[in-house]
Amino acid sequence: MIKSPRLAILILLFTVALIAFPSIGCFSATKGLPVMTLTLPDGSQYQGAVLNKQPHGRGVKTFPDGRQYSGLFRNGEFDGYGVMSYPDGRRETGNWQAGKLISNTEKIQKN
Repeated sequence: MIKSPRLAILILLFTVALIAFPSIGCFSATKGLPVMTLTLPDGSQYQGAVLNKQPHGRGVKTFPDGRQYSGLFRNGEFDGYGVMSYPDGRRETGNWQAGKLISNTEKIQKN
């Protein structure tokens, strides 16, 4: 039992921060997860951290049409900072959520 209320509050805040923000500092969402290569149902290849047989954490997904996403995944979907590269040279960089680009920090068009 923790006797100091300040220590109890500090531990509680630390625990909440780890749950709410798993990729802060050394508490990366990828830390401790197995790194595997998967062939997904859509024919794409994934290499990176896996949780419950799904991409989760840092990884790279290569699609059959040549597109490649490199970045963070959550429960099988793009989620967090990542880069989508296209076979024609285009590239989209930004934050993704639930598989969709929500904030574009850089968009490079084909020359």
